[in-house]
Amino acid sequence: LFELCLPWLHERAFKLIQEANRLNKWGFDLNPKNIHIRVAEYHEYEVGGTLSNIKHIDVGSLVTIDIMLEEACSGGYFQTMNNNTNNTNNINTNTSNINPNDTNNNITNSNSNNIITKHPFHAGNAIVFVSHKYHHVSALEKGSRKVIIIEYWNGKKRKCGHRCEKRYGKCDFVDE
Repeated sequence: LFELCLPWLHERAFKLIQEANRLNKWGFDLNPKNIHIRVAEYHEYEVGGTLSNIKHIDVGSLVTIDIMLEEACSGGYFQTMNNNTNNTNNINTNTSNINPNDTNNNITNSNSNNIITKHPFHAGNAIVFVSHKYHHVSALEKGSRKVIIIEYWNGKKRKCGHRCEKRYGKCDFVDE
Protein backbone atom coordinates (compact mmCIF):
# COMPACT_ATOMS: atom_id res chain seq x y z
CA LEU A 1 0.00 0.00 0.00
CA PHE A 2 2.86 2.37 0.85
CA GLU A 3 4.50 1.77 -2.53
CA LEU A 4 1.18 2.30 -4.36
CA CYS A 5 0.13 5.45 -2.51
CA LEU A 6 3.53 7.13 -2.18
CA PRO A 7 5.70 5.79 -5.02
CA TRP A 8 7.92 8.91 -5.05
CA LEU A 9 8.68 8.54 -1.33
CA HIS A 10 9.27 4.80 -1.68
CA GLU A 11 11.77 5.48 -4.47
CA ARG A 12 13.63 8.16 -2.47
CA ALA A 13 13.71 6.03 0.69
CA PHE A 14 15.08 3.04 -1.21
CA LYS A 15 17.82 5.17 -2.78
CA LEU A 16 18.74 6.46 0.70
CA ILE A 17 19.12 2.97 2.16
CA GLN A 18 21.24 1.93 -0.83
CA GLU A 19 23.46 5.00 -0.38
CA ALA A 20 23.82 4.39 3.38
CA ASN A 21 24.69 0.74 2.68
CA ARG A 22 27.40 1.84 0.23
CA LEU A 23 28.83 4.64 2.40
CA ASN A 24 28.90 2.58 5.59
CA LYS A 25 30.07 -0.60 3.85
CA TRP A 26 27.33 -2.67 5.48
CA GLY A 27 27.60 -5.25 2.69
CA PHE A 28 23.88 -5.91 2.19
CA ASP A 29 22.70 -6.96 -1.26
CA LEU A 30 19.99 -4.32 -1.64
CA ASN A 31 18.78 -5.41 -5.06
CA PRO A 32 15.14 -4.23 -5.42
CA LYS A 33 14.24 -7.72 -6.68
CA ASN A 34 15.22 -9.23 -3.31
CA ILE A 35 14.66 -6.45 -0.76
CA HIS A 36 11.14 -5.34 0.09
CA ILE A 37 9.33 -3.21 2.59
CA ARG A 38 8.49 -5.35 5.58
CA VAL A 39 6.43 -2.68 7.28
CA ALA A 40 5.77 1.05 6.84
CA GLU A 41 4.35 2.76 9.92
CA TYR A 42 3.27 6.22 10.95
CA HIS A 43 4.11 7.02 14.58
CA GLU A 44 2.69 10.02 16.40
CA TYR A 45 3.96 10.84 19.88
CA GLU A 46 2.28 13.22 22.30
CA VAL A 47 3.64 14.47 25.65
CA GLY A 48 4.94 11.50 27.64
CA GLY A 49 5.21 9.29 24.55
CA THR A 50 8.41 7.27 24.31
CA LEU A 51 10.07 4.15 23.00
CA SER A 52 11.75 3.55 26.34
CA ASN A 53 13.47 0.21 25.78
CA ILE A 54 17.08 1.31 25.18
CA LYS A 55 17.82 -2.10 23.66
CA HIS A 56 14.97 -2.01 21.11
CA ILE A 57 15.83 -3.42 17.69
CA ASP A 58 13.74 -4.04 14.59
CA VAL A 59 13.90 -7.83 14.73
CA GLY A 60 13.85 -9.59 11.37
CA SER A 61 14.52 -6.50 9.25
CA LEU A 62 17.80 -5.50 7.57
CA VAL A 63 17.68 -1.72 7.25
CA THR A 64 15.36 0.85 8.82
CA ILE A 65 14.71 4.41 7.73
CA ASP A 66 12.96 6.96 9.93
CA ILE A 67 11.63 10.13 8.30
CA MET A 68 10.81 13.05 10.60
CA LEU A 69 7.61 14.81 9.59
CA GLU A 70 7.19 16.96 12.71
CA GLU A 71 9.73 17.25 15.52
CA ALA A 72 8.85 17.81 19.15
CA CYS A 73 9.42 21.17 20.82
CA SER A 74 11.23 19.35 23.63
CA GLY A 75 12.20 15.72 24.22
CA GLY A 76 11.38 12.88 21.84
CA TYR A 77 15.04 12.47 20.88
CA PHE A 78 16.15 9.60 18.67
CA GLN A 79 18.98 7.84 20.50
CA THR A 80 21.17 4.83 19.86
CA MET A 81 23.36 2.67 22.04
CA ASN A 82 26.54 1.04 20.82
CA ASN A 83 25.76 -2.68 20.92
CA ASN A 84 28.61 -3.79 18.71
CA THR A 85 31.97 -2.41 17.65
CA ASN A 86 31.77 -3.24 13.95
CA ASN A 87 30.77 -0.62 11.41
CA THR A 88 27.34 -2.14 10.75
CA ASN A 89 26.08 0.06 13.56
CA ASN A 90 26.72 3.38 11.88
CA ILE A 91 23.91 5.87 11.59
CA ASN A 92 23.56 7.69 8.31
CA THR A 93 21.39 10.74 7.73
CA ASN A 94 20.85 13.07 4.85
CA THR A 95 22.25 15.91 6.94
CA SER A 96 25.83 16.61 7.93
CA ASN A 97 25.15 17.79 11.47
CA ILE A 98 26.04 14.60 13.34
CA ASN A 99 29.48 15.03 14.86
CA PRO A 100 30.74 11.84 16.51
CA ASN A 101 33.14 13.92 18.63
CA ASP A 102 30.37 16.12 20.06
CA THR A 103 30.29 15.09 23.72
CA ASN A 104 27.02 16.99 24.23
CA ASN A 105 25.26 14.23 22.30
CA ASN A 106 26.82 11.30 24.16
CA ILE A 107 25.66 9.88 27.47
CA THR A 108 27.55 7.07 29.20
CA ASN A 109 25.31 4.50 30.87
CA SER A 110 26.74 4.26 34.40
CA ASN A 111 25.83 0.57 34.66
CA SER A 112 27.97 -0.46 31.69
CA ASN A 113 30.42 0.67 29.06
CA ASN A 114 27.57 1.47 26.70
CA ILE A 115 27.38 4.93 25.19
CA ILE A 116 23.96 6.35 24.33
CA THR A 117 24.10 8.88 21.51
CA LYS A 118 21.40 11.48 20.87
CA HIS A 119 21.16 12.14 17.12
CA PRO A 120 20.00 15.46 15.68
CA PHE A 121 16.80 14.66 13.81
CA HIS A 122 14.74 17.51 12.40
CA ALA A 123 11.61 17.81 10.25
CA GLY A 124 12.46 16.76 6.71
CA ASN A 125 15.46 14.63 7.77
CA ALA A 126 15.82 10.89 7.41
CA ILE A 127 17.91 8.56 9.55
CA VAL A 128 19.01 5.24 8.05
CA PHE A 129 20.44 2.48 10.23
CA VAL A 130 20.88 -1.27 10.35
CA SER A 131 17.81 -2.71 12.00
CA HIS A 132 19.77 -4.61 14.67
CA LYS A 133 21.17 -1.31 16.03
CA TYR A 134 19.83 -0.57 19.53
CA HIS A 135 17.63 2.51 19.27
CA HIS A 136 14.98 4.29 21.29
CA VAL A 137 13.11 7.58 21.63
CA SER A 138 13.31 9.63 24.83
CA ALA A 139 10.10 10.84 26.48
CA LEU A 140 8.42 13.67 24.64
CA GLU A 141 8.19 16.72 26.90
CA LYS A 142 6.47 19.37 24.78
CA GLY A 143 4.70 19.41 21.41
CA SER A 144 4.20 16.36 19.20
CA ARG A 145 6.46 14.14 17.12
CA LYS A 146 5.41 12.57 13.82
CA VAL A 147 7.57 10.02 12.02
CA ILE A 148 7.30 7.55 9.15
CA ILE A 149 9.25 4.37 9.83
CA ILE A 150 10.04 1.95 7.02
CA GLU A 151 11.73 -1.40 7.61
CA TYR A 152 13.23 -3.37 4.73
CA TRP A 153 13.90 -7.09 4.71
CA ASN A 154 15.04 -9.82 2.33
CA GLY A 155 11.67 -11.51 2.41
CA LYS A 156 8.68 -11.70 0.12
CA LYS A 157 6.78 -8.54 -0.73
CA ARG A 158 3.71 -8.72 1.50
CA LYS A 159 0.21 -7.24 1.44
CA CYS A 160 -0.74 -8.34 4.95
CA GLY A 161 -1.42 -5.50 7.38
CA HIS A 162 0.98 -6.49 10.15
CA ARG A 163 4.69 -6.99 10.81
CA CYS A 164 4.93 -10.29 8.96
CA GLU A 165 7.42 -12.82 10.29
CA LYS A 166 7.27 -15.26 7.36
CA ARG A 167 9.91 -14.31 4.83
CA TYR A 168 8.53 -16.70 2.22
CA GLY A 169 5.47 -18.84 1.73
CA LYS A 170 1.92 -18.06 2.69
CA CYS A 171 1.26 -15.63 5.53
CA ASP A 172 -0.75 -17.31 8.30
CA PHE A 173 -2.21 -14.00 9.48
CA VAL A 174 -4.33 -13.18 6.42
CA ASP A 175 -5.13 -14.54 2.96
CA GLU A 176 -3.05 -12.87 0.28
